[in-house]
Amino acid sequence: MKKIISFFRLKKIEWQTHSTELFQNKIIRYAHRITFIVGLLAISLIAISYHRLPSIVPLWYAKPWGMERLAMLPTLFILPLSIFAIYIINKGLMIFIIKEYLVFCQLISIITATVALLAFGTLIKIITIL
Repeated sequence: MKKIISFFRLKKIEWQTHSTELFQNKIIRYAHRITFIVGLLAISLIAISYHRLPSIVPLWYAKPWGMERLAMLPTLFILPLSIFAIYIINKGLMIFIIKEYLVFCQLISIITATVALLAFGTLIKIITIL
């Protein structure tokens, strides 16, 4: 039992050390800030414009024109939730590979910020159409 507890304590210290190393890199730090701020802006944009939007919004652009493209208004929260889900998954991945592949971690963080900006742009497009 003591070995199990000491193992988890060691992993916690290791996790904190790698997380600290992650944000010492300038590119990764700025990309994470952009991603987090864009996610918060997306949630606040939906909250501000929620009452003036119709109950059905065009969300599924890959589907054919018509009713298949429309979704209920609360499904707009999929965009900011996906931003934060991608952020959390990629941060966890980067913590484990920061020692060996710094450039790969930088690319992951830049791609995460790009996806967040694209999702925010899609959200702005949806809200301004209506």
